[in-house]
Amino acid sequence: MEELTKVRVKLTRDLVSDEDAEARLGASAKRKLQILRMTEEAYDQGGLLTQEDLGRIIGVSARTIRRDVEELMAKKLRLFLRGLQKDIGKGISHKSWVVSLYLQWKTYSEIERATGHTVGSIKGVT
Repeated sequence: MEELTKVRVKLTRDLVSDEDAEARLGASAKRKLQILRMTEEAYDQGGLLTQEDLGRIIGVSARTIRRDVEELMAKKLRLFLRGLQKDIGKGISHKSWVVSLYLQWKTYSEIERATGHTVGSIKGVT
């Protein structure tokens, strides 16, 4: 862990639209919006958050975040979490994901858009 580069990022924890989503769809919907937004913001700034980071920021347990992440992944939404980007933990390996898309006859460009990987790295897997 000490060898990992740490990056300071600025995140938007709450937006008015989060409150609207909570009022219409509940707390889970609000958390999922926050997870998607904050992980993308961190990624855009060169950082990756963990599920534990998100739990601390949002004020819920890592278990709650894990459940939300599983639901988001089931919807094929792109998540920029450290464990998913670095193939750490129980999450689906990016190699498996890329190969499964390739076997579905997706083009390299389609796979690039879905996974966020470059065509060069995709060709290295397939």
